[in-house]
Amino acid sequence: KPSYPAKTFPSHYTLVTGVKPTKHGIVSNEFFDPDLKKSFAVDERLAVEDPNFYLAEPLWITAQKNGMRTASYFWIGSETAIQGMLPNSYYRFSQQISAAAEVDQILEWIRLPEGVRPHLILGYLPEVDLAGHRYGTKSNELKTAVLGVDSEIGRLRLAIQESGLPVNLIVVSGQGMQDLEKQKTILIDESSEVAALLPKFQIKGRGPQMLLYLNAGESPLVKTAMRNALQNYAQSNKKPFRVLMTRKELGRLQYEGSNRVGDLVLEPELPWVIGTKASAPGTTGANHGWDSKHLSMHGIFYAEGPAFKKHGLLPALDSVNVAPLVLKTLGLPEPKGLDGKANAFKDILAPVK
Repeated sequence: KPSYPAKTFPSHYTLVTGVKPTKHGIVSNEFFDPDLKKSFAVDERLAVEDPNFYLAEPLWITAQKNGMRTASYFWIGSETAIQGMLPNSYYRFSQQISAAAEVDQILEWIRLPEGVRPHLILGYLPEVDLAGHRYGTKSNELKTAVLGVDSEIGRLRLAIQESGLPVNLIVVSGQGMQDLEKQKTILIDESSEVAALLPKFQIKGRGPQMLLYLNAGESPLVKTAMRNALQNYAQSNKKPFRVLMTRKELGRLQYEGSNRVGDLVLEPELPWVIGTKASAPGTTGANHGWDSKHLSMHGIFYAEGPAFKKHGLLPALDSVNVAPLVLKTLGLPEPKGLDGKANAFKDILAPVK
């Protein structure tokens, strides 16, 4: 089960930090930090590589602090000098690199002499995500992407087996996918009451989530007025979305405790999407970002290697547990304050020899 929101950047950084997004700082694919007075967006290179946005320690830093070499191919956060450190080997993200080329490089790392070989290797294969967004979950294009990535993972597994090295392989996705429906769109400024207040806010995000930030110098009463206007619009027009403002409301999603989430969080029901007339959400293909209570937001988890039993099965587990599991398999200490526990996987862990 991914953290909320089930979006690529927050989900994948949770997987390598073991904490929820409000702790690790990447609270959505697009957000504003009132303290830094800076915006973050996944398609803005300067923001993505700004270490001030990353508040929790990822796996590669913990490993390197303990004398272990690391490598990353496209994992989110790994092209940023967090705490002044980068993986020993890494690549900047590019959609032009094939899954085959990525697996080739991972195998090169595995085949290095022990003294220079990375003992923690992370790889992000974007093909399935990109095809799902563009074409939807029932498309031939997505099927082709899944089969292609599956083939490359199979090639990686076989090469690991042939190497004779005691490698633990974990295959995980950050979140699932939900097909979009053109008629299930919410444009909040269709309401004249909302439209009149909107210039007093900074808007971040659209689709399965929208964040509103009250402009500096505006009265807090404006926030309450906007909440009431949005709720009136939702009720009178039968638009299924919630307006979250209080700590208790955000706590239901474990999304409280950070000013980066905005003054108002707009959460449409799945599969509805939300936006404005000037920035309408996409309504073709598929998307993610809704509450992980929905099964379509769930990802996958597979693991094999000397640390794991064969043919073990687990119920859906929170993604915050994955980073502590990786640390346990590597024999590394956990940073303080993790939300996850390696013990969540106890039923599939092999006895320690």
